[in-house]
Amino acid sequence: MPILRAFVLAAVFCLISTFAQAQVSILNETFNELGNTSVKVDAVFAPAAQQGSTPFRITISNRSGKDRTWKVKIGDSAPRKLSTDITESILVENGAVVTREIYLPVAPLFAAYTYRSVRVNITSPGLGQLTRSIGHEANDIFPAIGISKALARRSRFELDEHVKNRTPGDARFALPYLPEQLPINWRGYSSLDCLLIDLKSWEGLNDTQTRSLLEWVRMGGRLDIFVPESQKNFAITDLGIDGVRTRVKATQSGQLSLGQVHVKKWDGNQLNVAIVDDYTKIEETPRRSSELESYFGSDWTLRSEFGEKKFNPGLILIPLLIFAIVVAPVNLFYFAKKGQRHRLFYTTPIISIAACLIIVVIIFLEDGLGGRGYRATLADIQSQPGEMRLYLTQEQVSRTGVVLQSGFDANAEMVMDPVNMPDSVFNPLSSSSARNIAYHFNGQRYGGGFFRSRSEQGFSIRSSQPTRARIEMEATQTDGAPPSLISSLPVAITSLYFRGVDGKIWASPEDAVIAPGSPIPLEPSSSAAFENWLKGSTDSFSKALGKRILTLADERERYFAIPKSAGSFPIPSHPSIDWEREVVVLTGMALSTQPFSENE
Repeated sequence: MPILRAFVLAAVFCLISTFAQAQVSILNETFNELGNTSVKVDAVFAPAAQQGSTPFRITISNRSGKDRTWKVKIGDSAPRKLSTDITESILVENGAVVTREIYLPVAPLFAAYTYRSVRVNITSPGLGQLTRSIGHEANDIFPAIGISKALARRSRFELDEHVKNRTPGDARFALPYLPEQLPINWRGYSSLDCLLIDLKSWEGLNDTQTRSLLEWVRMGGRLDIFVPESQKNFAITDLGIDGVRTRVKATQSGQLSLGQVHVKKWDGNQLNVAIVDDYTKIEETPRRSSELESYFGSDWTLRSEFGEKKFNPGLILIPLLIFAIVVAPVNLFYFAKKGQRHRLFYTTPIISIAACLIIVVIIFLEDGLGGRGYRATLADIQSQPGEMRLYLTQEQVSRTGVVLQSGFDANAEMVMDPVNMPDSVFNPLSSSSARNIAYHFNGQRYGGGFFRSRSEQGFSIRSSQPTRARIEMEATQTDGAPPSLISSLPVAITSLYFRGVDGKIWASPEDAVIAPGSPIPLEPSSSAAFENWLKGSTDSFSKALGKRILTLADERERYFAIPKSAGSFPIPSHPSIDWEREVVVLTGMALSTQPFSENE
């Protein structure tokens, strides 16, 4: 019995400690001499992200007797291919308690080590410096999953062991979290592939958390809500999530733009280890880290159309050879002849400076100032009341010549992930080779090596923004007549396809140009024509994103359109890049007063 008791206690301790590791308190400091002024830093999902931005929760209580500003810096604590850090200043008035979320963009796994080591540095005038570091191993062959406290309490240990038995290394099933500390901004979920939450915790989220979580789903996230088996008739429509489209007869799974929502049953006590198999299948739970690494190679149409730049070593080697000849024999035997060797003190610097200027001029003439690029943007417009958001997913490739500054100022909240492009002398970042690069984030300032001179850059960018853009559909429609659509988009469109509430396909006339505020003429079309048009329109996107877009094609009341010009839809980055080609695909649900029925 004593042995059994010891075993049980050890198991309980392991479960408790395992859970505690997820809701990591990185720093918890109290200044007793200043009225118990305190600073606390928590990692919501643990700093073991595979990509995107991972959230940290900063809580500062100021009882020091005066207003104070704390400077918080979070970043990699060890050098790597691509290191990142973010700096924010937090003003806390005397007597106030401020909680702030900071989202640290992290390097995708192809540009980093699986072991994530994060350092937190906090300073305030007169209080010295607080520094703490923490490390976690990131899964490199399993989706990044967050799991709520209730689901993890009795299940995580066995789930982790099941994953470890099937995969090498220190793989874990999921990162537990406290529902009340879930992020209030969609970027805080971008480090995950899937979030698991029990129904009670889901219903307890505040409106801001719910809205942010669903924004993340819109852009490709997966949300699994676990419902007790006792609620046998519970369907996905009972969740109260507007916009979820379910397949016919499939009441437990639905689609929300590029993402997925699932209802799963459990006994309310412990999860069955068999669910590990569900999340192992890449088609069931796509891994964004794997997509960033594997889908931007030679088969990425945008990159292949952009073309490669051949390195011409003669442009540098020939001037260097001439310099070597001039600075040595010519300089020694002509400019500073015997008896005039003192001239070397000024002829050598002059020759060196001249050579440098010549090389700079050659590089400038060859590569130019700034850069050029191609980009493709998917704009998902959700104009229904209560949402009115524009969800942007953008893929871009560019090549720079001479840039005066590598950083830029962002004008919108976004997550900007580098992608793994083929090796070249101009690509500073790939899975097989890389030069040390650092990204620095400070407010809306993106600093560091984003756009270095004479280099190639590939990025996948996501952003959620408010919008008033929409396509409206009048409530009345007679049998056999085309839907009555009106464009309230900010740009003219040249082609549009629309699937009506009855499943029929409609298209704008081939030569039509529909101006903002104008009715959209429609004529009958076919599923085959729509499919061919959509495949051609989305060919510039990576295969992973293109596949997700195609899953939207059978949604009723959804339109796809091509604008006459890119307008303001593309997400801006470096202002010196000349975007020579811009592909924009618009999609969204027509704003209508007609009730939606999947089975009509």
